[in-house]
Amino acid sequence: LPYATVRINFMHQSFAEARPLHFSEGLAIVSRIAPHRWQVVDANGRQRGAGRFDWVEDAGEGFYAVATDQRWALTDGKPGILSTARFDESFLFFGPRDRGGTVAQDGREGCVDRRGRWRALPAGVAYADCAAPLMVAHTGSLDRQGVLASDGHWVIPPQYEHVGRLEDPGAACFALRVTKTGDAAVGRIACVVNGRVRNSETREYRCALGQVCFLRGATGWQRLDFRSLQVVGPTYTEIGHSWQGQVAVRLGERWGLLGVSGRMTLPAEYDE
Repeated sequence: LPYATVRINFMHQSFAEARPLHFSEGLAIVSRIAPHRWQVVDANGRQRGAGRFDWVEDAGEGFYAVATDQRWALTDGKPGILSTARFDESFLFFGPRDRGGTVAQDGREGCVDRRGRWRALPAGVAYADCAAPLMVAHTGSLDRQGVLASDGHWVIPPQYEHVGRLEDPGAACFALRVTKTGDAAVGRIACVVNGRVRNSETREYRCALGQVCFLRGATGWQRLDFRSLQVVGPTYTEIGHSWQGQVAVRLGERWGLLGVSGRMTLPAEYDE
């Protein structure tokens, strides 16, 4: 392949692109001998996209952040550029469920989606996960987190140390942590239904797999039902590790496995 090491000055830094081809998901970014000419090639050397850019970075999920004249744009590896906006920095899509990335434009933080469209975040918001219509966001001054609607108003005010999105409880639910004590957190679970916020009791809680949560009572842990936001079922002495849709739970002195639906998938009959 007719590619060579180049040295360029970009963003007040000098770069030497001397790495061998690094493939991610079957594609690599390479720089040609001609200055600022870049290509995306597959493992067989076939060109998948090309352009004249100052710099190119992998933005994840088949997207690339490309720089021209010290500004960044978004492309999907084809000659065309998706975003009409130009950004202050590069950005990254983290996975199939990631609907957008946080990136600044002229010093103002905002969200860019997979079509290259950018919208500003409200003043005072330092970061959002850009998962419209409800975004986990935090403020810059006190670094407090809450849940922000796509129209810019706080559905859950930024009063919490940490907000965790729960993946699939049947509603838009979030774990709101006030403080942390060892392996557990103190706070509550909130669900947003038709714009209204419903909350569980404020207690010590543990959430596993993003799909099942437990609240601690006087005698142990109980599973939280997301529809009623009340605890249901037996009381567990201890909550253990979780993986592949299962959570280890201890009833008395015996361990078993609990599925995210609340059904015991392995009876509590084991010492460990």
